[in-house]
Amino acid sequence: MKGFAVRWFRWFVLAFLPALAAAAPPMPLVQVVDFGLPPLEYPSYYGDLDRARLQVFCGRYRTALATIWRSPERPVEISLLEAEALAHLGRRDLALQRLEAGPLAGEARAALLRSLIRRELGQLEAAADELRTLIQKQPDLLIARLELALTLEDAGRLDEALAEYRWFVEAPQNFLTRLDDEADPLLDSAENLTTVARALDRWATLTGAFQKDESLHNRLLNAFVRVYDQIDRRYWPARVAAAEYWLWHDNSRQAVEELKAASAINPNAPRIHELLGRIAVESFQFELAESAVRALRWVDPLSVRADLLEARLLLASRRPLAAEAPLRRVLRLQPRNITALGLLAACNALRLREHEAAAILQEVDQIDPDNATAYFEVAEQLGAM
Repeated sequence: MKGFAVRWFRWFVLAFLPALAAAAPPMPLVQVVDFGLPPLEYPSYYGDLDRARLQVFCGRYRTALATIWRSPERPVEISLLEAEALAHLGRRDLALQRLEAGPLAGEARAALLRSLIRRELGQLEAAADELRTLIQKQPDLLIARLELALTLEDAGRLDEALAEYRWFVEAPQNFLTRLDDEADPLLDSAENLTTVARALDRWATLTGAFQKDESLHNRLLNAFVRVYDQIDRRYWPARVAAAEYWLWHDNSRQAVEELKAASAINPNAPRIHELLGRIAVESFQFELAESAVRALRWVDPLSVRADLLEARLLLASRRPLAAEAPLRRVLRLQPRNITALGLLAACNALRLREHEAAAILQEVDQIDPDNATAYFEVAEQLGAM
């Protein structure tokens, strides 16, 4: 009887599965349940678009895709949310396909999201070009200006990045003088004020303005606090920006507090886990760092952030040979990733393979002669040893 049941089930699967697969809508192979997270509460008037927007903002990327796929309507906004959720889940190739097709191709928000995805993929030149084109069309788009500056920083082109940061300071923007004006309508937006404060923080760090104006520390910090204390209490990116501010100012304790508050709203934001993991590695809390790596991979199984964090963890554990494996994975996907190359050079330096380390650093010089990131990674690891 048992054998008959098995044969019957096998026949049923073979007979009907192709038909069911053909009838089902095409969907990416991702899970659609965010296990372990508390359910979100929605106002009674929320439709699918509102629900999906809140789900993506709060890190319920799989749930958001389920909401989007069952929605009968396909407005531009819901397509953008689908691409954003797919990108967070590691399906960046599919997200780019969505953003480059149909009505999304000419959308400014789609262009911004495409540039962010390309930056995550290590395609820094393509990301910068996309942002420059967008800025030509919308010169006053603050977030595009900031992302271009950050992308240029990642590429080691500090002079060009600094020129973009100066845009926020120079006339007619004059955001340095407008920062404290709570009546300024442009800065009454959580995203705008966070963007401006982040840009001014990087400008002040690169130019040494903090040493010339000691009040600037409190003014920038107050801007982040005003975002999540007055404008929008749930705007977790302001918390992450405040954490980055504290880290750049060597205060990891305050950074952790901000990151925990941000994680309470979006437990799956990759930047939150990346920063928490970096802090854990630097304070030799290796179990917490391993938890951060697992959290990153739960959202995105191919996370480059997770591989780089794991490599740092292994290096801090004095396991340079083991650290090479995650770095090789990164370099297979992004052969020009300066951070990965620098950490790989550090692995060789720690193993006293000086010629291999020198060859990798020479490769970095060929990719970007003005980028000192790789040398810093080697020096930091050798200094820790």
